Amino acid sequence: MQSNSPALITWASIGCGNVCEVKSLPAMYKLEGSKVAGVYGCNVEKATDFAQRHGIFKVYNSVNELVSDSLVDILYIATPPDSIKNMP
Repeated sequence: MQSNSPALITWASIGCGNVCEVKSLPAMYKLEGSKVAGVYGCNVEKATDFAQRHGIFKVYNSVNELVSDSLVDILYIATPPDSIKNMP
């Protein structure tokens, strides 16, 4: 028997600044069939605070850890393009 519900899309974000705070991530976790599984930020305390306020269960310790997570379907990069090269 087929389900009529959409497949669950799992997001994660590199960056958790103001755009993520008020626009991007709230749209992702409010969308039916979508959830935000994790976030990475250069400042772990800010990333942890962000995750707690948005009900996100995972704070990644590195970009590599996030990219390697097989549970993430889509990676949202919420940082200036040249900042990725400087991330651990």
